[in-house]
Amino acid sequence: MACENAVTPGEKCHRMLFEHGTCAPASPLGVSRELLRKEVKVTIKFAIITCSDTRTLETDEAGQKLEQLIAEQGWECIRRVVEMDERPFIAGALIDACDNTDADIVLTCGGSGLSLRDVTPEATRDVADREVPGIAEAMRAHSVAITPFAMLSRAICAQRGHTLIINLPGSTKAATENWEGIVEALPHAVKMMAGEGHRPPKDLPGRISAAARGELG
Repeated sequence: MACENAVTPGEKCHRMLFEHGTCAPASPLGVSRELLRKEVKVTIKFAIITCSDTRTLETDEAGQKLEQLIAEQGWECIRRVVEMDERPFIAGALIDACDNTDADIVLTCGGSGLSLRDVTPEATRDVADREVPGIAEAMRAHSVAITPFAMLSRAICAQRGHTLIINLPGSTKAATENWEGIVEALPHAVKMMAGEGHRPPKDLPGRISAAARGELG
């Protein structure tokens, strides 16, 4: 069930409720965990794609756990599917989730390890506009403090349009650990993808024209 602050379906720019009537500025060295908690409350919609040759929706414990973690944040999972470990199938499921649903973030689950059947990162790159390496780096940094096996992950994070795609591991424990390493940054990511905080200067068209004429130094 969507929380009462949810925006109407199809809107990518979400309303934000500031606790003190303003948004606390980010530190030039990064946004602290406390600021991430206080800055803004955003309704985020997720889709989950579990990449597996053997699981079903009923046996997909990792996907079920991610759906639970999403709900605990007051956010909404609008789609959860299981797709075979085939690069074109995963790519197709990603395109459908990004382009044909209201999902702000698509979580993939599984297929990011060293098995030759693990092709989720490749499928993600096939459909992405650009990568967001810091999120994948943060997941690995968080998890490697728990187990050295985390360094074997090939997971990536990327954008397709205004939707963020995040590769998570296939095991319930590892997926939970990776989620814990990035969850506090997700509202800020959704805000940035919606265009908040990066409005172009009013004179941008004139500056572009001047640059094209070679008038700017």
